[in-house]
Amino acid sequence: MIDGMKISEAAKKKARAFIDNEKQFQLGFLPTEQSNPITATLEEDFKRSTLAGVQCLQRGDRQMPITMRHVFASPQFAQLVDSMVGTVQGPKGRIIFSGCGATGRLSILLESMWRDFFHRRANELSADELRFADRSASIMTGGDFALIRSVEFFEDYAEGGRRQAAALEVGEGDTFVAITEGGETSSVLGTLKYAAEHGAKCFLVFNNPADLLRGYLDRCREAIDNPKVTVIDLY
Repeated sequence: MIDGMKISEAAKKKARAFIDNEKQFQLGFLPTEQSNPITATLEEDFKRSTLAGVQCLQRGDRQMPITMRHVFASPQFAQLVDSMVGTVQGPKGRIIFSGCGATGRLSILLESMWRDFFHRRANELSADELRFADRSASIMTGGDFALIRSVEFFEDYAEGGRRQAAALEVGEGDTFVAITEGGETSSVLGTLKYAAEHGAKCFLVFNNPADLLRGYLDRCREAIDNPKVTVIDLY
């Protein structure tokens, strides 16, 4: 019984089956699934004052420039830039972003920013230059419907991601950037696997220790160790 609610035997069996069998979806060991030590005093700080609470939140924000300086200086990021430049210099390749939930919305936002850049300058550009607006695309797990309402469990199926990548005809000449906060979202890894199998230049961006993911989750190990995938670990 939890908070006065009786738990059915069927629910107990499902919970036990998950604990015993679904090891690949037990993610509590990942830093992204735990409380952030930088903001551990958030509740107490807000109780003291709004200013103290906001300052606590900003402690996390201040870590971002430090992290990104390291990322931007890395050879992996240089490879991403070179691949993107090579793609748009080619005859038909696209820069494609793939994500789920927040990273899915980020993927759509990146495509939108790309298109907006060219459309805002339509009067300054030639017809050939304007065609660059169509050289970016994005994948959101669950499709357009997921922008409006949560699509439960879709993220747990790599095959769903593969089908979305196939529908977009990801392949040779494309630069493919899979973005997953924890690095373990099955649907996003499914899009990445399809892209790698079909000749795209592939990059995987996430925010957990790569060695931790490799050590515990088979799907992560497969993606991280794939010689066709360049890993950009933001942790």
